[in-house]
Amino acid sequence: MNRDLSLQTTPAADSRATEFVAVDSAEHYSGSKLLVTAYIALWVILMAWLFMMWRKQGRLSARLNELERALDRAAASADAKAKAAAAGAS
Repeated sequence: MNRDLSLQTTPAADSRATEFVAVDSAEHYSGSKLLVTAYIALWVILMAWLFMMWRKQGRLSARLNELERALDRAAASADAKAKAAAAGAS
């Protein structure tokens, strides 16, 4: 029952390359063109994000102004009711 545990090579392992071989493809891009494209894409994304934040801030400001006016109306109404109650009690 003594088995030989040495590594055995398979045909698939023998057929694999053991060194780097560059792949020639039809697609070649210059590094400067890719860099400029990446910068343009980042600037477009940044400007779109800033525009969306600007619009959102405008909507939030309008909503805050509306809420402040509603609070002012509620406070004025409460003051008028308190004055009317005080005048009625006298």
